Amino acid sequence: MNRIYALILCLSSCQGAAAQVILSGSWTDFEKPFIAVGRRSSHALPPDPERIFPSGQKFRTVLETEAEALIMLDFSASAGQISERLFLLSSPGDSIHIEFAPVEGGPGLACRFSGSNAEGHALYHAYSRHAPIYYLETFYEILRSGEDADSVYRQVIDRLGAYTRLYEALFRQGVIDSAYFTLVTNRIKDTFLSSLISFLFRRDSKLERREKERLASALIQYHPPFGPAPLVADMRASYILACLQYQLVVEEEYQDLSEIPEALADAAGKGYRLRKAFTPILSVEDEALQEYLFAWRLHFWYTTMLGVGEYYDESLAYFRARFPQSRYISAIEKARQENPERLAAETGQVPEPPPPARYFEAWRSIIIDDVGAMEGLSFKNEEIDLTEGAYYVDIWATWCAPCLEAMRHNYRADSLLHAHGFRRLYISLDGLDNYGKWYSTIYSLHLGGLHVLAGEKLRKWLFENFGTGSSIKLPRYFFIRDGKVLNRFAPGPEGLPRAAIISDR
Repeated sequence: MNRIYALILCLSSCQGAAAQVILSGSWTDFEKPFIAVGRRSSHALPPDPERIFPSGQKFRTVLETEAEALIMLDFSASAGQISERLFLLSSPGDSIHIEFAPVEGGPGLACRFSGSNAEGHALYHAYSRHAPIYYLETFYEILRSGEDADSVYRQVIDRLGAYTRLYEALFRQGVIDSAYFTLVTNRIKDTFLSSLISFLFRRDSKLERREKERLASALIQYHPPFGPAPLVADMRASYILACLQYQLVVEEEYQDLSEIPEALADAAGKGYRLRKAFTPILSVEDEALQEYLFAWRLHFWYTTMLGVGEYYDESLAYFRARFPQSRYISAIEKARQENPERLAAETGQVPEPPPPARYFEAWRSIIIDDVGAMEGLSFKNEEIDLTEGAYYVDIWATWCAPCLEAMRHNYRADSLLHAHGFRRLYISLDGLDNYGKWYSTIYSLHLGGLHVLAGEKLRKWLFENFGTGSSIKLPRYFFIRDGKVLNRFAPGPEGLPRAAIISDR
């Protein structure tokens, strides 16, 4: 089984703001294989971006790689209005040359690649700018279609081919090497097949039980999880676990994944009660693989704010007893100690409660305009008429950190708004060319309500009526009723419960 590497970028410092800033970097093996779920390593580039981007200057960096890696360059933390995360895959010996320049009139970065596998990197960058859920929905629709397993299989493989054939063409042309071709195509297959196989036994896919098993088996044969393909970051581990869960469901004749029981296991003469996520892993005979999958799952919990409670700690205690010399222990413990929910519990701070159940019922996400048709508040189409009814308007953008932070408090406001007869109306200023990031943010943050991706005409109208004429400060909130503005400055979601009344003033 191939090893995983976490690769950390070491960049030389940059003083001043030259017209062309060259950052020479090198990649070195991390002391432990990479458990990459949740908080990936992020890199703020360059050290002083505010002095480079506003003036329209460019900079370049060279990434020399010695092993397989998932790379993420994160500009959002240090670059002011620049909000961009760049995902890349590297094969051994890759030398990735990237030139960055600010996008005119927007918060993003334009990237130009050169060096080895340049066209492959550019293609994967464009693909990864859309969250997997953006693409997965098309697969889920196939599974919900009600067609027989053979037809569904052909459609799934055709859809996968639509994403991998582009790399096949580059490989045949000799512009990407075989190592990179294998790396990127296997990662795409891991990403989709992991979710699809789990989906079959989590939701109503409109297939009979035997058809579900036949389809899952065919997909596994199409892309074996234990083959020689590179094991990069988290997606291969996720795919292996999906296959192990499916195997257990079939062997024990469970109806779905929810019936997988918790496990009892012994280590160092002591018994432990393990959460059901570990039950399929116990069947793995390869100890190295079993150790990695246990570690991956534990790390996932602690980096996604799930790892709080005695069952999580008991699972970690078992892992320590079962693999006392594991290279992963320090990484898992570090993630555990940094877990925000755990820290809040240990310091006496009460975590915010989850949104009420009816949030997901009354506040479904409905996109009413993503083509720039809306020009003002008198908008209407076959789904909605803004000249009728009352709305709480949230003007935001995916690159606006205060906007996203305020959305964490939506559960405080949604029930109140619902009780007063107001619907949520989100208007994003991301721009039509940033559709993927906007779409994925809506569903990853559960932004229930009506959604508009503003085009140029609506942006201009908002700037003139609620901003300076050429810009607007975000986030911005106001109420409208029957197409008329009730108040031009409303509190955000956190402040609404303290407001005396939602009035016409």
